[in-house]
Amino acid sequence: MEKSEQNTSISDLPEHLLLLILSFLPIKDAVSTSFLSRRWRGLWTFIQSLDFDHTLILPQTSYSSSSENLRLFSEFVDRTLILHEASKIEKFRLSFDYDENRYASHADSWIRFAIRNNVQELDLDFRGDRRSGKSPNEVFYDFSLSALSRGQVRVLRLCEIDLYLPTEFCFRSLTDLSLIEIELTDEIVSGLVNGCPQLESLVLDYCYGMQHLKICSPSLKRLSLLHYIDENSSVEICAPKLVSFNCIHYSADDYILKDVSSLVDADILFIHFDEYFPRWRKIIEFLGHVRSLTVQNWWMKLMEQKTDFLEKIRLDNLKHLDFLTGSTKIELLGLAILIRIAPNLETMVLQMVFETDDNKAYLNKFIDKLLSGSLLHLKKVKIVFFAATENELQLVKFLLKHAVALEKMILVPGEMEEASIERLKIMQSFHRSSPCVEILFS
Repeated sequence: MEKSEQNTSISDLPEHLLLLILSFLPIKDAVSTSFLSRRWRGLWTFIQSLDFDHTLILPQTSYSSSSENLRLFSEFVDRTLILHEASKIEKFRLSFDYDENRYASHADSWIRFAIRNNVQELDLDFRGDRRSGKSPNEVFYDFSLSALSRGQVRVLRLCEIDLYLPTEFCFRSLTDLSLIEIELTDEIVSGLVNGCPQLESLVLDYCYGMQHLKICSPSLKRLSLLHYIDENSSVEICAPKLVSFNCIHYSADDYILKDVSSLVDADILFIHFDEYFPRWRKIIEFLGHVRSLTVQNWWMKLMEQKTDFLEKIRLDNLKHLDFLTGSTKIELLGLAILIRIAPNLETMVLQMVFETDDNKAYLNKFIDKLLSGSLLHLKKVKIVFFAATENELQLVKFLLKHAVALEKMILVPGEMEEASIERLKIMQSFHRSSPCVEILFS
């Protein structure tokens, strides 16, 4: 006898799977599932991820930072938390355009709710939809880290608040801290680092107010310094376990990296003006042992300075290079210089992001000589924003000639002129030292 087929639906899934599905929905949609059927009624009250984003909760037609919308948002959060029944919260995110102090008590109670329920990841974004900062007459939410002293928060992200540290501060559970658009002082940063003995990840993004930033931590593994310019400031880092370091548009007058012996991955990017080159160089001096490097093309400038820097630095451990460059002959020479001091490079991603006008003398033979004997281990090349200019085709020709172990070259096209498309045909005639190399367009 054949078994009768049974109609199944998503409602027949085990409860833990239904809760998992609900955790991926915006909280407003998760609450609405109670109207689907008896099986779903009240199920959302046990989800362990709560994301209160006012852009998803408030009607799109009335989206603004008006008092009425703040009232509606506040009432929705209050009702949701009153009905919520899970004994533990994995993630609690709160995002709204805070500009009235009368909502401070609401925010306080929402955060206390999360702490009482042993929240693991706490994300407080009081910027809302703004990306240009508050005006002087607007207000910030006052947040003291003493509120977390009895909690178990491991991941903390704070955006656009007034941050206060208690006199005595020790936050042993915190491992990941991100601060965005917050006024800080040197003392606050040092207090944070010293008061979080298990801190492994620190992000400072668009923060301001520091003068002599000092980050000394025996536990820190990942550090990101992003978007800050102060010509009279300094940065000192001592982190023996640091594995990853991002310094993107973070320009200080001086950089001191005392102990970064464990550093594996570095992403160093400055505004591409000549006045920022000395700062770029100061950091590069500490990166001789990294395995993965994202960097812009200022290497030719090191040679132009006629210093012995290029003779001292070797990137023997470098396996992966992500390189922001242009395609002028002088920039191709800078790339060749870098390749020359990185003999064990295996993967290279070239982002052609700078101007391509070339008013320099032709340096083909010089570049060819520099690359000779290099690229013995290079297996993969990816060129992004490839426009098939004459210089870019020359670069492809150089790489195919010298990369004896090359397996794959991926070309991601940018804007191409008709003449550039015609020039692509000559690539087939380029000599290939590697017999198995494959050229792909993505």
